[in-house]
Amino acid sequence: MKVKVPFGFDSVGYIEVEATNREDAFAKARDILAESDLSECVSMAEPLWDSIDADDEGLILNENGEIVMNY
Repeated sequence: MKVKVPFGFDSVGYIEVEATNREDAFAKARDILAESDLSECVSMAEPLWDSIDADDEGLILNENGEIVMNY
C-alpha cells in the first residue's frame, strides 16, 4: 500500500512509499532521505517516527482517502 511517512519538525513533509507495514515504511523513507539532498532530515525524522505508538500500525486515512502515518 502507498504510505505517506512524515518527516521534519517546524513543517512536516511527507515521503510517499510502497510499504507492507510500519517498519517497512520507515526503512524505505530512511533510505530515500539518506540518498537525497534531505539526508540531514534522517536524524530529525527518527525521533518523530519513534514517537508513533509501536502498538498501533500508525496508519490512517486522510480526508482524501489516502493512507498517511498517524502521529
